[in-house]
Amino acid sequence: MAGMTKPKSPKFVEFDQERAAAFLAAQRPGAVYFPSPCYPAPSGPLSMRGVVAWMGSNVSVPIVWNGMTVGSEMVVVRTDGTLTKPYAYVVGTSSDGGLYSAGPFKHFPAHHVHPGQQVAPEDFFGHTPASKTKTP
Repeated sequence: MAGMTKPKSPKFVEFDQERAAAFLAAQRPGAVYFPSPCYPAPSGPLSMRGVVAWMGSNVSVPIVWNGMTVGSEMVVVRTDGTLTKPYAYVVGTSSDGGLYSAGPFKHFPAHHVHPGQQVAPEDFFGHTPASKTKTP
């Protein structure tokens, strides 16, 4: 079909051991959690410019998506001028036991938050292709 492009497969990036341990230690079942402290990573989602926070949320039932068992979503929040921009990622494990993230996903209404706009952190979650996958 002319003008159509095939969607790209997501690129999974492995967490280093320190950040994987911090991410896993911060999880609370069924809740939005705010891993702390927020520190820049040498590569990956936390290395983007202007990061001010990151948070995560467990999925209610882990799903298999693109060969990974996804059990969490992570949102990295950065500032860009006066805007606040959350970026969603899926977090999962592979058969090698490593912890990986894929994203960013940013096509959701709360991706651009303007000064004074009220947005609940929960509005940043549930907007990834994996969150739309149904388990049998």
